[in-house]
Amino acid sequence: MTKFMAAIGDKLLAKLVPSETAHADRYRCYYTGVWYRSGCYLCRQYCCVDDYTGEISHCTDPCERVYC
Repeated sequence: MTKFMAAIGDKLLAKLVPSETAHADRYRCYYTGVWYRSGCYLCRQYCCVDDYTGEISHCTDPCERVYC
């Protein structure tokens, strides 16, 4: 019963508070395997999946200066 109530509380909190602040640990981020060159930089793509919905919530492309 406690897990059930916690799950309901989490879903309610997620609706009331922005998800990034309400559940910072609810996202699993992974490297997609995509590398690309952007000018003087080599970039890798990482995407984060929302554990509650199963959908990709956002992707980031950290880049390192390797050319020029």
